Amino acid sequence: MGFKVLLTRDFLQKADCGTSFGCIEENLLLTPQQRADSLNQTLSRRPDSPVWVFGYGSLMWNPVFTPEEARLATLSGWQRAFCLRLTAGRGTATQPGRMLALTPGGKTTGIAFRFPEASLHEDL
Repeated sequence: MGFKVLLTRDFLQKADCGTSFGCIEENLLLTPQQRADSLNQTLSRRPDSPVWVFGYGSLMWNPVFTPEEARLATLSGWQRAFCLRLTAGRGTATQPGRMLALTPGGKTTGIAFRFPEASLHEDL
């Protein structure tokens, strides 16, 4: 099973998440309004400082946004592991796929991206 769609900003903005990566149960997805509300609530609580995101996998080579700044970074106390179980896109309910995620312990090197303030809401 291969990934047939290049992950692009345009794809992410237009994708039907319920079918684009395989069949995902409707009750597991947020509606567009729920996603917008969640983002607004999160941004309303942020400190008065730039927003940085740590990339440790595909985000490093395909960020689908233009960062204001990018720096090599190490996250202590967290390590990469194939611990995320996927039943859509990379696997099925009977043969789940695995994807890298972070688990406690060790350290992980990646890239820290600073988001431009002017496009923060759209980028996130």
